[in-house]
Amino acid sequence: MARKKKEDPPEIEESDGEFAAVFSDLMSFLAGLFILLFTIVNSQKNSPQYFAEMSVKFGGKKVEQTQKATSEDLLVSDVRNYIQDERMSQYAMVLVDEKKIRLIFNDPILFESGTDVLTTGSKSVLNGLSHIINKVKNPVIIEGHTDDRPVKKDGKFRSNWDLAYFRASSVANHLMGNGVNESRLAITSFGDQRPLARKKTQLARKKNRRIEINIVRLKSKA
Repeated sequence: MARKKKEDPPEIEESDGEFAAVFSDLMSFLAGLFILLFTIVNSQKNSPQYFAEMSVKFGGKKVEQTQKATSEDLLVSDVRNYIQDERMSQYAMVLVDEKKIRLIFNDPILFESGTDVLTTGSKSVLNGLSHIINKVKNPVIIEGHTDDRPVKKDGKFRSNWDLAYFRASSVANHLMGNGVNESRLAITSFGDQRPLARKKTQLARKKNRRIEINIVRLKSKA
């Protein structure tokens, strides 16, 4: 009986290889698209609005702490935008560390040289700032700083300590007049003892004459 001849294996057509390559490219594209969409959705979930919604929905302690931190982040963003919108970048800046948010305002944005009387422009600046500060409940410490030049003899102030103190007091009183609760406020004077710039130049002294409005950061409870 004649043996059957073994049939040769079917040849893979060239079109099948092209289909496999296209299919592989399509899967890679879909995988990349999925990762992109996941990243976009996840970034939205990290927004302040998302945490606020989670705080209301779950009411958990951990979520509340995240919400508190987010409100401070919003405060920093609001102040920076306010400074930019009011074109005060030359005279104002925001510094943030673990303990406080420092809002630094230099001359001549608040006071004329040697006085503790707020200028008309400075009152407008503080009005807008009061609205932002009222969005949070953090304590506020207002610091007065001067340059190293002595005050005028026989004037209203006995020393740079006095001048810095009364300037801080003027700012505090204006904030209270705009609704900032006095229980949140404290004032302090450093005179010329904490300069930002050490040189004896006009520019350095201008930087050192300043008011710092410090928003004390709230520590999360264990």
